[in-house]
Amino acid sequence: MILKEFTVVRDNYFHSLDAYLEGFSFEKIKTSSLVYFQEISDKIHETIRKVSSYLFAIPISFLFLASRLDFDTPSITKNFRLLFLGYLFFILIWNIFFKNIKESLDSIQKEIIRFQDKIKNVSDLSEIKKELNDEIKDGLLQSQYNKLRLLKVITILIIIVLTIVVCSIHWESIMIFFKEIQCQYF
Repeated sequence: MILKEFTVVRDNYFHSLDAYLEGFSFEKIKTSSLVYFQEISDKIHETIRKVSSYLFAIPISFLFLASRLDFDTPSITKNFRLLFLGYLFFILIWNIFFKNIKESLDSIQKEIIRFQDKIKNVSDLSEIKKELNDEIKDGLLQSQYNKLRLLKVITILIIIVLTIVVCSIHWESIMIFFKEIQCQYF
């Protein structure tokens, strides 16, 4: 019976397939891809705002800390407490702020890769693929990774300079302290 009515079965199959494909058109894929593309762009720009605010806030915070150091009548206790606070601030920045920004950037990069895999076989989206890869992934996202690296380097340099300044202010006291320790234990 199936063989006898094969043409009807085949026609119904192709009719159902056409109806299915109309509901799942490339225009819908293209529209949803554009929306997703915009969401990824928004996430990157949100991360840019975070990096930019930290780029200014971190050096200013360290400069504020350095401005509280005693230079005229150096108090070793106050200056080393401020240096200790600088190290705590450094640890906080490194383990929370920088880590959060890196995780955000990594998450966006994973989303981009997942999205690229999703649309890699859709030839109508070649413009979006190119823009996603060239402008977003290799351009904008890589720029944010570079800014994060720069921010880390600046923060390390600031804490090193702060340490050198405090140690140079109290160099004589530090040497006396180490000589006393040396005399007691050796």
